Amino acid sequence: MPAIGCGGGLGGAVSSISPSFSALSSAFPPTRISASPKPPYVVRCALQGTVAEPQAVSTTKPLLLNAVRGQDVERPPVWLMRQAGRYMKSYTFSFFEQSYQMICEKHPSIRERSENVDLVMEISLHPWKVFKPDGVILFSDILTPLSGMNIPFDIVKGKGHVIFNPLRTSADVDLVREFVPDESVPYVGEALTILRKEVDNQAAVLGFVGAPFTLASYIVEGSSSKHFSKIKRLAFSQPKVLHALLQKFATSMAKYIQYQADKGAQVVQIFDSWATELSPVDFEEFSLPYLKQIVDTVKQTHPPIPSSNPLCKWIWRLAREAGFDRSGCGQLGLNNGHGRRQATIGTRCSSPRKCRSRCSFWLKRVHHQPDQRCSEEGW
Repeated sequence: MPAIGCGGGLGGAVSSISPSFSALSSAFPPTRISASPKPPYVVRCALQGTVAEPQAVSTTKPLLLNAVRGQDVERPPVWLMRQAGRYMKSYTFSFFEQSYQMICEKHPSIRERSENVDLVMEISLHPWKVFKPDGVILFSDILTPLSGMNIPFDIVKGKGHVIFNPLRTSADVDLVREFVPDESVPYVGEALTILRKEVDNQAAVLGFVGAPFTLASYIVEGSSSKHFSKIKRLAFSQPKVLHALLQKFATSMAKYIQYQADKGAQVVQIFDSWATELSPVDFEEFSLPYLKQIVDTVKQTHPPIPSSNPLCKWIWRLAREAGFDRSGCGQLGLNNGHGRRQATIGTRCSSPRKCRSRCSFWLKRVHHQPDQRCSEEGW
């Protein structure tokens, strides 16, 4: 039984004098980690499903897969949240044909590296063969499906994601096509199938998708943003247009999760990176319904779906509303906009100083007094 989920990890190199990931994680029993104000690992959210099992020698399920299902495990699972780029550049190992840095020099385009099966395989397996974490993440990008939805984009060095024609009107949204994974991203399916066979059950194979609001943020802004003023303006002035775009992404990402699970992914993460820009009120309007739709759709073919044990009450309530089960995985860090009074004591929380301006901005649209609402939330 595979799963759909999110996680983070801690690092460590495997060599004659360096401990393995198993040894590192054994040094931090779950009780010690949960009590630490700065836990060395984070496991965020998870979904589960069913996929055809490839031929495998090992019959033992991966540790990470058991953990996200809420089962007792002998030690905390560890995997690297970041893909190979940031921590593998300076490493050159004699048993690899080329280092990640050499791959980047030969293939400077991230899209080329993430859309070529051979390169995806090499980059995905590179850190696993060196560090032996409990999860192997597919080398890809959350915007990968966009090309199949008639949304041209690129990932430019020094700039990040760039949308060539940002969508900001009803006519723009009408041009977004239905996403058909088999036709648009066959390389993702092929890479996942090969990864699953290569890794066997020594580690869990992880895929991922972007959440509708986060995808819409890139598409409306045209790139990453500090203030996300364009999507906020669209939400205020033309909410129907934004909802139409979010609906298309919800339908497409549900298909993408099912596709990844069917092709071999055992854990599929849903990244809603920019949901921190939303107040709880606006999260319930512009993110929650579409996450719930994705979960409900995936549950029909790939049940059940566990989620994280949240650290603030409104996140837990909303997660339950979205259809996640409580038996999931470790921790969910607090972000801006979470009520202090609702947070669990002893957990990490980001600085409240950023919340007041965001709270003021978003709550104007629902006719609340910003300062009063922020005060009620404990800020």
